[in-house]
Amino acid sequence: MAYDDQITKRLAAIHRRLDQIANEEAQPDVVGGEAARGVYEVQRDLLIAETEALLDRWENLRDAQMPKANSAC
Repeated sequence: MAYDDQITKRLAAIHRRLDQIANEEAQPDVVGGEAARGVYEVQRDLLIAETEALLDRWENLRDAQMPKANSAC
Protein backbone atom coordinates (compact mmCIF):
# COMPACT_ATOMS: atom_id res chain seq x y z
CA MET A 1 0.00 0.00 0.00
CA ALA A 2 2.84 2.41 0.72
CA TYR A 3 4.02 1.99 -2.85
CA ASP A 4 0.49 2.75 -4.08
CA ASP A 5 0.60 6.00 -2.10
CA GLN A 6 3.93 6.94 -3.64
CA ILE A 7 2.61 6.30 -7.12
CA THR A 8 -0.61 8.25 -6.58
CA LYS A 9 1.33 11.18 -5.09
CA ARG A 10 3.69 11.26 -8.07
CA LEU A 11 0.79 10.96 -10.52
CA ALA A 12 -0.93 13.89 -8.76
CA ALA A 13 2.26 15.97 -9.01
CA ILE A 14 2.56 15.16 -12.72
CA HIS A 15 -1.09 16.07 -13.24
CA ARG A 16 -0.59 19.42 -11.51
CA ARG A 17 2.46 20.22 -13.65
CA LEU A 18 0.70 19.25 -16.87
CA ASP A 19 -2.24 21.48 -15.89
CA GLN A 20 0.19 24.29 -15.14
CA ILE A 21 1.86 23.88 -18.54
CA ALA A 22 -1.53 23.87 -20.28
CA ASN A 23 -2.60 27.02 -18.42
CA GLU A 24 0.67 28.78 -19.23
CA GLU A 25 0.37 27.86 -22.90
CA ALA A 26 -3.23 29.14 -22.97
CA GLN A 27 -2.30 32.60 -21.68
CA PRO A 28 -2.67 35.30 -24.37
CA ASP A 29 0.69 36.88 -23.51
CA VAL A 30 2.41 33.52 -23.97
CA VAL A 31 0.78 32.67 -27.29
CA GLY A 32 3.41 33.26 -29.90
CA GLY A 33 6.06 33.17 -27.21
CA GLU A 34 7.29 30.18 -25.23
CA ALA A 35 4.34 27.99 -26.16
CA ALA A 36 4.75 28.66 -29.88
CA ARG A 37 8.47 27.86 -29.66
CA GLY A 38 7.67 24.50 -28.08
CA VAL A 39 9.44 25.26 -24.81
CA TYR A 40 7.14 22.91 -22.90
CA GLU A 41 6.96 20.07 -25.43
CA VAL A 42 9.92 18.09 -24.11
CA GLN A 43 8.84 18.48 -20.49
CA ARG A 44 5.26 17.51 -21.32
CA ASP A 45 6.42 14.46 -23.30
CA LEU A 46 8.69 13.34 -20.44
CA LEU A 47 5.88 13.74 -17.90
CA ILE A 48 3.48 11.76 -20.08
CA ALA A 49 6.07 9.00 -20.54
CA GLU A 50 6.68 8.91 -16.78
CA THR A 51 2.93 8.66 -16.21
CA GLU A 52 2.67 5.70 -18.57
CA ALA A 53 5.61 3.96 -16.88
CA LEU A 54 4.14 4.53 -13.42
CA LEU A 55 0.76 3.17 -14.50
CA ASP A 56 2.43 0.09 -16.01
CA ARG A 57 4.41 -0.50 -12.81
CA TRP A 58 1.29 -0.03 -10.71
CA GLU A 59 -0.66 -2.49 -12.86
CA ASN A 60 2.16 -5.05 -12.63
CA LEU A 61 2.30 -4.61 -8.87
CA ARG A 62 -1.44 -5.15 -8.52
CA ASP A 63 -1.30 -8.20 -10.82
CA ALA A 64 1.49 -9.69 -8.70
CA GLN A 65 -0.54 -9.19 -5.53
CA MET A 66 -3.71 -10.82 -6.88
CA PRO A 67 -4.04 -14.55 -6.25
CA LYS A 68 -4.08 -16.66 -9.38
CA ALA A 69 -7.58 -17.99 -10.11
CA ASN A 70 -6.31 -20.99 -12.06
CA SER A 71 -3.22 -21.93 -10.08
CA ALA A 72 -2.06 -25.51 -10.46
CA CYS A 73 -2.67 -27.78 -7.46
